[in-house]
Amino acid sequence: MVALNYQTPDLPMRLNQGKFLANGGCGYILKPAYLMDPNFCYKDPETLNGKNFPINLKVEIIAGRHLYRADQSKGICSPSIKVEIIGLPFDDKSFRSTSINSNGLNPLWQETFEFEILCPEMALLRFHVEDGDYVGAKMDPFIGQAIFPIDCLRGGYRSVPLLNQSAEPQELAALLVHLEFQ
Repeated sequence: MVALNYQTPDLPMRLNQGKFLANGGCGYILKPAYLMDPNFCYKDPETLNGKNFPINLKVEIIAGRHLYRADQSKGICSPSIKVEIIGLPFDDKSFRSTSINSNGLNPLWQETFEFEILCPEMALLRFHVEDGDYVGAKMDPFIGQAIFPIDCLRGGYRSVPLLNQSAEPQELAALLVHLEFQ
């Protein structure tokens, strides 16, 4: 059981919502077999004892569309994407794309990132888009985010709809990505 503050739209809340996309939000996901092993240590991949099914995931960020900050009075944004795997400590990894200068309407990246994931059942793929051009402490660089369970993803070209900080869909904002599993 986990205690979450539903009044605060923070990262733990977004991760919880992303994890439960796997079962339609019904609230129950069966633990993988290695989590029930008393010898398993979440920090040591050697204790998996072959009960996991590792994968290699290649994520190509192709393009975006209609990427804008919530505060649109600050001009055109220069979007940058952080692609990360969030799971057990030995699977956590992140990459950041280049910032596309002054093009929030249809930025083009064509950047590829590779992840080796030992426990895909416990991992989430997070796309976090922010303005790489923001300046100052009062500026909010957030543009949008999307979080998906790794074991629910399919390979191929995908349009990833972005959510705002309250986990509501942003109108027309999306990323075009290509996922490849090995």
